[in-house]
Amino acid sequence: MEDKQGEVLTDSVTVSIVSQLATITGQNEVDIEPLYDSIDPCALERLAQEDVTISFSHMGYSIIVSGGEVTVTNSQNADSHLGR
Repeated sequence: MEDKQGEVLTDSVTVSIVSQLATITGQNEVDIEPLYDSIDPCALERLAQEDVTISFSHMGYSIIVSGGEVTVTNSQNADSHLGR
């Protein structure tokens, strides 16, 4: 299992996030918990078009959208690097 996955956006932000989570967890994309449990997907898509950094947690993973790239990191590993 990978702890970190990043990719430049070629699809929508939400598709990229779900795809990365599926790869990291070994699940089928349709089995990933809905993003709307953690964030408004429509607002995320709109904000991702702006020059901003968006970060949130979903399914125990830290997700960062910034500069046309989506990065998904295991939150436990990210927290241990931050001394939490």
